[in-house]
Amino acid sequence: MFLTFPHHFSLPVLPSSTNSTVSSINSEAPLPMNDQKAEKSRPLRCNELCAVCGDHSTGYHYEVPSCNGCKTFFRRTIISERTFKCHKNGNCMFTKDIRCACRSCRFKKCLEVGMNPRAIQTSRPGFSPKEASPLSSSSPEPMSKKRAYDINSLLDMQKASCSTSACSTSASPSSPEPKAQIIDKEQIQRINEIMNLEDRLDYLRKSNFTASRNLLDLLTKPCALDDITKYEPSPLHFVGNQDIDFDKEATYVIEYIKSFSWFREMSFGDKCALLCDRAPPLVTLRIAYKRSIRPHDYDDFYSSTLESVVSTMQRLDIDRKTFALLNIVMLLDCSSYVLSAQAKEVLTEERMKLLYCLRVNLFQKATSTAALLLADHLSLMWTILKVAAKFRSEIVKNVPVNSLTRQLFEVVHL
Repeated sequence: MFLTFPHHFSLPVLPSSTNSTVSSINSEAPLPMNDQKAEKSRPLRCNELCAVCGDHSTGYHYEVPSCNGCKTFFRRTIISERTFKCHKNGNCMFTKDIRCACRSCRFKKCLEVGMNPRAIQTSRPGFSPKEASPLSSSSPEPMSKKRAYDINSLLDMQKASCSTSACSTSASPSSPEPKAQIIDKEQIQRINEIMNLEDRLDYLRKSNFTASRNLLDLLTKPCALDDITKYEPSPLHFVGNQDIDFDKEATYVIEYIKSFSWFREMSFGDKCALLCDRAPPLVTLRIAYKRSIRPHDYDDFYSSTLESVVSTMQRLDIDRKTFALLNIVMLLDCSSYVLSAQAKEVLTEERMKLLYCLRVNLFQKATSTAALLLADHLSLMWTILKVAAKFRSEIVKNVPVNSLTRQLFEVVHL
């Protein structure tokens, strides 16, 4: 198998006094005083069933009638910042008798019925959150830890598009709001740069640009996206063309990756390893996105293979900006064993920045459901990796031995 399949997609951790990364919690800790007061303000028993599993509820926990089991599960998941993956694409059905069968769907149901993570208090005696952040720490230790969704920072994220007056409070020198605003501006600027890169790539696709079909030539020549003004619009470009030229698609992926300064500074071996590992999922992602916005233009051999990805993209209503961010996050989420430790460190640092950009974008679109929406988008990336593996085996059967596509698949043996 030539592709590596990362099991988690990490999120950047914002420095916070309530932030903690704990791999697991073996026993349920007693509720802090704030939680106890909140619990006492509601009746211990209610006539409603647990909104999550349907069992008898023991009261209102985190603003939702729930049983002790679901209450404890939700609290542990939030505090430990654990992440789960459903092996049935999020379609599990469960009751009180099988509520522990899929923790991913159980946690998703907790969010859907309205359990409020903000009601969980973690500031209590004996609770010592780690202050180290992957964004500020130069230590390689965070890279070796299990990557997981940082739910606390997701919930603390302010809407990026809010006005200065709405986002800021009566300030003191220690107020974190001004810092959050500066971070948001930086991320919005980075998003604009990514969109500008997409614009240049779109122009290149519709121009008279012709690239070498030799991988070595492509890696040693200047990036075509650095100066697109030397190419003229091609009158032979047809947007609705159903035929897939995989060599062309691979060429555009290579030019796209070459545009990043961190890629140019990599060793030749790391460049080849990254291209081999990421080219298939990136080609799959872009082809699927085209079909999601123009579903009636395509009806070919590959439609059934891409159906799961296309339908998910349509359900999530992925727009061009979100696609551009998913595309680069997919590129950066490479954990191939062939890569050097230095290359992995660079990719990890860049991935954290772009994941934060994706989060900013989703909070601009839907603040109240952004955390759940982000989890759905990251799950889509896992689906793309699985489809890309199947897609690759089908492509190999239909491309010439000396094609660029074949070179990309065989370079892993170097």
